[in-house]
Amino acid sequence: MRYVIGVDGGGTFTRAVVMDEERAERGRGAGGPGNYHSAGKGATLANIQSAVDEALGAASLTRAQISHACFALGGVGRPA
Repeated sequence: MRYVIGVDGGGTFTRAVVMDEERAERGRGAGGPGNYHSAGKGATLANIQSAVDEALGAASLTRAQISHACFALGGVGRPA
């Protein structure tokens, strides 16, 4: 079975969802802001990692088991 994780990070919160190849949701996670313009680079990275780790834990999976990832992060590509 292959698994994918999607991460949506904005100025208020970050959400992560793990799904399997049959599109069944396996786990969800949440963290603080995912926009480095509002939270700073260090906090943003920690918030994304927290949401991902929570989703993986809920799915009883490890990072090595994820075959694909998609990130939608507010502020990326915009000058500081």
